[in-house]
Amino acid sequence: MGNNENEWLKYKEEGNKAFKLSKYEEAIRNYSTALETCKQKDDISTLYKNRSACYLKLKKYDEAINDVDKVLKQNGSDVKALFRRCQANEALGKLEPAFIDIKRLIQLEPKNTAIQEAFRRIRLNAQEKLSKTQSTSGMINDMMEALASKTETPERKRQALSNLVIYSHQSGGRHVLFKEGYLEKLIVLLSGDVENSISLMKILHGFCENNLQQSLAVLKIFPVSKLQHAVLEYPSNIDHTTNTLSVVAVILKAMIEHFKELHKLKPEQEGKYVFVKESQDKVKADVEKIPSYLTLLQLLVSLLSDKALPAEGRDAVVDAFIKAIGYHKCVGDFIIVNKGVRKLLELAALSCFPMINEAAPLPVTEKTYIHVSVALSLIFEYIQYHEKEKVKYVEQVESVVNSLIDSKNFTVNLQALVALSTVILSSRETGQTLATKNDNISKVMVLACREESVAKRLAGEVLALAATDKTVCNSIAELGLEILKKLYQSSDHSIRVRGLVALCKVCMKGSGSVRDQILVDDGAEKLYQACRKFLMSTSKEFELKKWACEGLAYLTLDADVKELLVDDTAALNTLLDLAKSDDTTVMYGICNTLVNLTNSYDKPDRNPELEEIAKFAKQPLPQAHEKDAEDFVTKRVTKLIEHGLVTALVNFKNVRSDNTKEMIARIFSAVATDVSLRGKIIAQGGVKTLLPFALSGTEKGEDLASQALARIAITNDPRLAFTGQRCMEVVRPFVKMLHFRRDPLLRFEGLMALTNLASMNDDVRRRIMKEKGFEEIEALMFEEDDDLRRAATECMCNLVLNEQAFNRFKDKTSPTERVKLITLYCGEDPPELARAAAGTLAILTSDAEICKMVVEIKSHLEILKFLLTSQNLELRHRGLFIVANLLESEKEIAAKLIEDELFEVLLALKATVTQENLSNELNRCFNAAEKWKIIQENPGQ
Repeated sequence: MGNNENEWLKYKEEGNKAFKLSKYEEAIRNYSTALETCKQKDDISTLYKNRSACYLKLKKYDEAINDVDKVLKQNGSDVKALFRRCQANEALGKLEPAFIDIKRLIQLEPKNTAIQEAFRRIRLNAQEKLSKTQSTSGMINDMMEALASKTETPERKRQALSNLVIYSHQSGGRHVLFKEGYLEKLIVLLSGDVENSISLMKILHGFCENNLQQSLAVLKIFPVSKLQHAVLEYPSNIDHTTNTLSVVAVILKAMIEHFKELHKLKPEQEGKYVFVKESQDKVKADVEKIPSYLTLLQLLVSLLSDKALPAEGRDAVVDAFIKAIGYHKCVGDFIIVNKGVRKLLELAALSCFPMINEAAPLPVTEKTYIHVSVALSLIFEYIQYHEKEKVKYVEQVESVVNSLIDSKNFTVNLQALVALSTVILSSRETGQTLATKNDNISKVMVLACREESVAKRLAGEVLALAATDKTVCNSIAELGLEILKKLYQSSDHSIRVRGLVALCKVCMKGSGSVRDQILVDDGAEKLYQACRKFLMSTSKEFELKKWACEGLAYLTLDADVKELLVDDTAALNTLLDLAKSDDTTVMYGICNTLVNLTNSYDKPDRNPELEEIAKFAKQPLPQAHEKDAEDFVTKRVTKLIEHGLVTALVNFKNVRSDNTKEMIARIFSAVATDVSLRGKIIAQGGVKTLLPFALSGTEKGEDLASQALARIAITNDPRLAFTGQRCMEVVRPFVKMLHFRRDPLLRFEGLMALTNLASMNDDVRRRIMKEKGFEEIEALMFEEDDDLRRAATECMCNLVLNEQAFNRFKDKTSPTERVKLITLYCGEDPPELARAAAGTLAILTSDAEICKMVVEIKSHLEILKFLLTSQNLELRHRGLFIVANLLESEKEIAAKLIEDELFEVLLALKATVTQENLSNELNRCFNAAEKWKIIQENPGQ
């Protein structure tokens, strides 16, 4: 071995000498130099262990661990390396890894006294720490200490903060945070740093969520003035702004939800609209008594016009309003009363400034008007049936648009176009009315003829959005069909696509003369190809694709275009992929297109009498297109499913519009019409999507969503279709389907769904009772329609397995005479009704008291004989079951039955019946008679 190869030994010896003299830094330098030239694995391991001993002495524990980890990678049972890592981790307070190492060491060297002592010490410390940290209080305290520590690692602090955010959203964690005064400490600890401040806002959000008292407590510690300061503290950080505004919104929600719960509509109460209005008024009166409620709303108002807030931050303020408006009508009332509709619309109009690259009076984005349109649409949804508020809303909207569009200033006119688009996006009804007033359509047409591209684009957008009403379409066509064609011929794609959509709408919604002008020479197909080009564009500009969807939503009113689209795999896949976008504004166009493809829109009711009169008068009748026949529709739906229709609908996020919810429900209802496709709705998450739509939305939308769910329940095992709590959640929409105002088919399907659901377990049956399902089902048992009566009786058959429902039949004071009704139905036609009634009576007659009620009915013997002599074996079996129950109930009842010729029927059956189930019930009958000693066994037989 040469001198160079042994040189490391010299440094090792120098290191050993330095260690003995407690010169640890010098020893580390020598061991490090030795490691540079040492080649043997064992020697390298020794040097790392020696150096780690130096690090331990210097309390450089992480470095010590790093060295012994290298040794243990080669030899996991090295005692010295394990012991030193254990010592380092213990010193760092990392008792869990230290305990793992010491347990391994005690196995390797059980007689080593140093290891034994360390094992006892670490085990006791670990147990003590475990018992302390297992409690929520202990864990939160550890996290607070970590945040306050000046020596704790940034990673540990980040983890502690992340955990506190989680605890703040849990009831136990919130309790500890408030009780121990940690909330005040966190406010101090997390100031001065944007990331920490974001975490603080998340903690405050969790603390206030769905709890009025805790929200008010937070406002004492962190008042509205501080919230305003917090919003403006880091204006350039949109995450911070959004999280701070979320705290404002969640406090407002807690206030409103508290009083909504107090005044909520009870399912059993009639006069839904009147009661809802009364509830809204009570919530408004109560919530306005909390001083901070109005202060928080005023804070949002002040932020809207605060020049210190950047453009994206202002959009976030509008989004906070959107959240707050969604909680209750009272927020919308506040906005209307304080001329907030006007202020919001004026803010929206400023979006034209970034479009023309000019500085706006307030920083806004090009999309600010879209955010405002969502806020205004929510307000309008609440007030559309409240005439006073609606008048104020319309007045404020008209005053803004008219003042802007009548200006002689071109930039102000551009603001008018943006304002008009905002109004139409928020409420098509209001927007279309406004477009035809004050000669506004003519003024928009004039602006569309300007040379400036921004004027063409914004005017084209107004025309494209407004052309959803036949009257508006005719007006546009009369004033300037050529103007639309020029917009469509523009080289600027953003102008071209708007002109295209306007043409599509005018073509499909306008009068016959307009349609003839545009649809000549396969015009609809040409327009489809133009929309397709934008839809399939490789351009990353999402807006063009969105407008293409809007055009398709109207072109697909034409049956030929429907067939073109469903056979166009690439276009169809692109359309459905767009559903996965986070941009909710594309929903309307996609949903409308899918409604048309599935023919799930409302069809006019046929009137045969009027049709005959028209034929007699030789007047042409509108005929459905041959490609809208049932077999074509079925094929289209099947193709859509194959291309992922259900997945696309499930992927729609944050659906706020009730109209959009209704369209999605329509599509699901159309799919659920086909029995073979219902399983795919379940498998692809459609049930989860449909449930909230069945409980909230337009009345039609709720009915359609409920109907789709009911159809799934009818043909699928409810245990698989409605897993977990969903079997409880679907009860309410199914019971709502039974209301007397609903369509007979809807009521029938609701009954069928509840019948299957009630077969699951008693928890579900109790939920049906709680939702007043018994009363609705019973009412339908009196219907004249045979199918409804039969379905209601079948449903009751399953429901009486519940004790509460069962006991309703024992109530002799009930005016409906329930037992009598069921008994009489056993002898009624159709046979399906008799079978359902007999099944119900078979369950009820397990009770002696009900048996007495049955034999008090005059015709009970004839009905029983009818059941026993029926050619329907299932009906006969149920009849025998009822008779056996009656005979077993008490001697007096049994004697009356045996005295009748009913006994001869039983004897005849005993001699001829071979089916086991029937024989079993016959044996029960004769055994009961023998028990009461009414008959005796004939030994000669």
